[in-house]
Amino acid sequence: MSPLPDEERPAFNESWQVQAYALVQVLIETGRISPSQWTRAFGAALREATDQGEPDSGDTYYATLSEALQRVLVAGGRMQDSEIRQRIDDWRAAYRRTPHGNPVELNEAQER
Repeated sequence: MSPLPDEERPAFNESWQVQAYALVQVLIETGRISPSQWTRAFGAALREATDQGEPDSGDTYYATLSEALQRVLVAGGRMQDSEIRQRIDDWRAAYRRTPHGNPVELNEAQER
């Protein structure tokens, strides 16, 4: 089975990728981050990934997008590293307790 040509491949392979991309767009459109700030941060993160030998793939692209977004939010004082780490831990715990085949949902009452 050969991979689909670029024009036939979906832009997003997983729902979290759509959400991460949309979040960046909303932050730019509402003026919380500037387009130039985002371009610099994302470009730097992509160069770092390349320099570290990460594959040129959709997974790398969206993981890098997520990392760059975290950096921009922390650098801008909108979030703290500890808040991001806590949310990651919360999602991991939700994933572990979710029965196979069910959607993973974050129930903050159970996490805190």
